[in-house]
Amino acid sequence: MVGFLLAGVLVSKVGRKWSVIMTAVPGLLGSALICMSINTYKIIVGRFLEGITNGMMNVAVFIYASEIADVKIRGRITMLCFLMVQSGGIFTIALGTKLTWYYMSLVCFCVLSVHCLLAGPTLNESPSFLAIKKRDEEALKVLRSLRGPDADIQEELRYLQKQNSGDTNKQGYRDLLQKEHLQKIGIMSVIFFIHNFCGTQVMRVNATRIIRSFGTQLDEKVMAILIIGTLLVGNTSMTTILDWYGRRRCIMTSLSTVTVAYTCLGTYVYLKNNYPSLIEGGHNTLPEAVDHLTNTSYYLSLIGENNYTYLENADDVNDTSNYLSLIPEHDTSLQKHVYNMTNMNAMTNASDVVIESFDGSSIKNWLPVMIFTIAGFGHSIGIGPLVFVLSPEMFPTTLRSQGTSICTMIGSLQTFAVLQLYSVIDEHLTHAGLFWMFAIVSGSGVFFVYKFLKETSGSRVG
Repeated sequence: MVGFLLAGVLVSKVGRKWSVIMTAVPGLLGSALICMSINTYKIIVGRFLEGITNGMMNVAVFIYASEIADVKIRGRITMLCFLMVQSGGIFTIALGTKLTWYYMSLVCFCVLSVHCLLAGPTLNESPSFLAIKKRDEEALKVLRSLRGPDADIQEELRYLQKQNSGDTNKQGYRDLLQKEHLQKIGIMSVIFFIHNFCGTQVMRVNATRIIRSFGTQLDEKVMAILIIGTLLVGNTSMTTILDWYGRRRCIMTSLSTVTVAYTCLGTYVYLKNNYPSLIEGGHNTLPEAVDHLTNTSYYLSLIGENNYTYLENADDVNDTSNYLSLIPEHDTSLQKHVYNMTNMNAMTNASDVVIESFDGSSIKNWLPVMIFTIAGFGHSIGIGPLVFVLSPEMFPTTLRSQGTSICTMIGSLQTFAVLQLYSVIDEHLTHAGLFWMFAIVSGSGVFFVYKFLKETSGSRVG
């Protein structure tokens, strides 16, 4: 939160280029402090400083990208920034599996050092910022290097000057109190609310936990690849179509996909929990069957030789050939249960029989995972990343940094709230109710975006 507010001032005062460089300084200090930490307090201070850098960069980088890009590819350029953020996160997580925390901080320190000392100084200043500061010659030089020799840079500079002619003195947070700017902040706040409460952040942070709740036995590495791969494919796909398909249509398509997916997922979970026979099918579950057993051989006859294996003391069973399956091959309702057979007369020597199914890839186990993956793809093709693309495009150049910082701060507070409330909501609404809530928010978001969000694709933002 501190980083967002500081960025709003810094970006408007020192310019876009130097703010992109300077926002890394707190993180540089924080990483160095963590590397040399000998107690918890230094680690906390270091993380606080890194958090400031994260907040400031979220504002500075997206503003810079939106102002240097040509109007025809502005969406693509800002989405590339988002993809780099995603890739950096994946790289950090992967590296963190091999390195200790202090070596990870050293890596962050080195990356930020390269950014501040080598990469950052090579950037051009934003032509929009130069125009409002009346540094016309510098603005023309930058525009020529960005647009090429055949572009009409004089016309673009005149547009930038005209767009901001009456606003050069309006560069403070209090200037956002005008009605038109408050309306934009209100619209973006609602869109950030939809972004957070349609499951975008919950899905990203708690994906493994949610998939586990479906009863699947997928390996955690497989889950991570599935989730990350889905998000990257969706983000990359949107990068290629955003400028011609439009921001509004991307978000509405995204929210429509999420609505359908979470409606289906909530219905599946509800039926599984309340009407398991509709989902499971076949025989009763093993605990119910055991209640009616009179002898061990009949019990064992319920267990298919082809689908199950006996572990531990199974060698004490005399002849498993007598226990042929009476259960159809497609029936997997007697899966993944552990039973203590100590009290059964004919099995006194075979305690702790463990029954495990090898049919883990059955359609009933994969179906909720597939639906959840479709929901994740829906998030990634619109409502997930586009809130960060839209915020800088909503405000004029003179108030862009302040407006973007306020909107991003509101969105971050909402993210904190929904992640903290996730367990509470899940407990009170159940899994099915949680997914239906996401679907309701997403469906409502489609109508809100259609009614209130202005299309910014193909239009100059000044």
